[in-house]
Amino acid sequence: MGITPLYLGPMTEYAVDQVQGTREGAIGPKQKPLTMEQQLAVGKYIGYDDQGNEFDGYPTKNIKSCIRDAAIGKEWWDKKIDKKRFNAAFEILGDILHMDGECVPSKDWVMMGAGRSSKPFPAWTYRWKYKKDWKTTFIIRILPTLITEDSIFTIMNTAGEYIGTGAWRADKHGRFKIINTKKISKPEFDL
Repeated sequence: MGITPLYLGPMTEYAVDQVQGTREGAIGPKQKPLTMEQQLAVGKYIGYDDQGNEFDGYPTKNIKSCIRDAAIGKEWWDKKIDKKRFNAAFEILGDILHMDGECVPSKDWVMMGAGRSSKPFPAWTYRWKYKKDWKTTFIIRILPTLITEDSIFTIMNTAGEYIGTGAWRADKHGRFKIINTKKISKPEFDL
């Protein structure tokens, strides 16, 4: 469950290309800024359930990245693990997680152009955010020879409390806590 708002990422240069129909993609101080509608049109993640129904989603890889950041290089749980071993030991099933919670537009003052030009400039940016009571459910698979159940739950709670997921994590957004777990043992597969 989210304990702080979850900001979805800002528009990528590719998304700007799609909206403006340009080849360059980078927004510079001499380019006309995108409207709120243009920015919000491409900033939301959409998933589809088994029946083809659309739902508000969030990329699984973003949650996994946050949990991996809490795990790698630490020795406060079973074994010291690097990025490659963690990726082998831990998996979140699916590509897009179903999000429960109110997703609203947010208007924020940011510095644009940093890293792409020599002179960053201030601009309004619009992005989607889930209010702080957002929720999602996901299934994980672990390799017990590299990581134990107790360790992964400790790592996940640490990731949620101290790292967070989504944009503006450094400003303490995207924090979460694990509120319920259920063990699924010995899954059966038909090959």
